[in-house]
Amino acid sequence: MRDARYLNQHYEISVETLALCNAACTFCPYPSLERKGVELPDKLLTSILLQIKEWKHPFYFSPFKVNEPLLDRRVIPMLQEINEYIPRAVIRLFTNGTTLTNKVIQSIADLHAIAHLWISLNSVTVDEYCDLMKLDFLKTANKLDLLHSFVMAKKFKHTVILSRVVQSNEADAEFVRYCRIRWPRFGIQMIKKDGWLGYTEPQMTKVPQIPCARWWELSIMATGKAALCCMDGAGEYVVGDISKSSLLDIYNSDPLLKMRTGLLERSGVSPCNRCTY
Repeated sequence: MRDARYLNQHYEISVETLALCNAACTFCPYPSLERKGVELPDKLLTSILLQIKEWKHPFYFSPFKVNEPLLDRRVIPMLQEINEYIPRAVIRLFTNGTTLTNKVIQSIADLHAIAHLWISLNSVTVDEYCDLMKLDFLKTANKLDLLHSFVMAKKFKHTVILSRVVQSNEADAEFVRYCRIRWPRFGIQMIKKDGWLGYTEPQMTKVPQIPCARWWELSIMATGKAALCCMDGAGEYVVGDISKSSLLDIYNSDPLLKMRTGLLERSGVSPCNRCTY
C-alpha cells in the first residue's frame, strides 16, 4: 500500500469483457446482474490495451469481474497480444473450469507471464456442487483431469489453484483431501465468503478498520464503467466511464486518490465502511 509506484498507477486492473457466466453461484451476485450478456465494445477494449501499454510499472491484468471470462472468444487472443506487446503486465486468469477444453488449455499453456490459473471449484461432491454453482460436477472434474494430465506431462507450467468458498463444515476438510488425492499438482486455496456490499451474507461480519488493498486497483465492467472495486459486483458505485475518461484519470480522481494517499480507515469511507473484504 505504501509503494509510491502505485500511488498514480494501478497495481491491478480487472476487465470484464463479457458479462456472461454459465454458473449461478449462491455466493455471487451474478444471478441478479442487470448487465448480463453485455459485451465490452472492441473499441473500448483496444483503448484499454493501448493505455496500459504505456504504464511504467509492473501490474496485474485480470480479465474478469463477475463472469466466466473464457466464454468470450476475444480473451485468449487478447492475452496473447498482452504477452507480446505489454511486457509489464502479469496475467491473473480466473475460471470455473467448465471451459477448459484441450484447445483452451493448450492456448493458455503457450502464454507466459501468468501469475496463476485460478479455478473456482468450491465442492467435490455432486449434490453440493450443483446446489452451490448450478453446474455438473462430473463434467467439470473431467476438465480438471485433462488439465492435470497436461501438468503431469510438463505441457502446462503455470500455477493452478483450486479454490473453495469456506462453508465452515466437514466438507471443507473433505475438499482439501479429495483435491490432494485426485489433482496433487494443483494448489488449494480456501477463501472466506464475503458480502459483495450487501448481496450475500458474509462469513465474517466485522469490518477491518484498515485501508483496503482494492483501492489500488481499477475494476472495469462490460458496460465500460468503472466500479468502485471487485466487491461492487453490481456496479452500484461507479467511479468513472472509460468511454469518457482515461484509466489513469479515473484512478487519480480526487476521491480515489485521497483514499490512497491518506490510507484512511474504512470507517471514514462509504461504502467501504460496511465491507468485510
